[in-house]
Amino acid sequence: MDRIEQQFFGLLSLASRARQLECGEPQARKAVSANMAVMVLIDADMSEGSRKKVLNNGSFYGVPVYEVSAGHLGAAIGRNCMCCAVRRGELGNQLAKKVVENEFEHIHRT
Repeated sequence: MDRIEQQFFGLLSLASRARQLECGEPQARKAVSANMAVMVLIDADMSEGSRKKVLNNGSFYGVPVYEVSAGHLGAAIGRNCMCCAVRRGELGNQLAKKVVENEFEHIHRT
């Protein structure tokens, strides 16, 4: 993992501690539909049914969905989580900017 990707996961951890993440598939979809999310991160091991719901929701509301390599999302936020929405705000904007501007090994747009 390169330095910029480590910074991204560090910011994601900070966002988790600052309660700027909505963790879990239902909570993430609710945040997206309420226009509170800047992006959604899903784990590569997420079930197909839940993945489809999140992708359809993100597509409908125009919120980008990114897939994170298996285990990296949960490790970054410190709990077992397959999906999280990043709330709008300063941390969310910084995270979204890093994803858009950089090519990460462990994060891909779906």
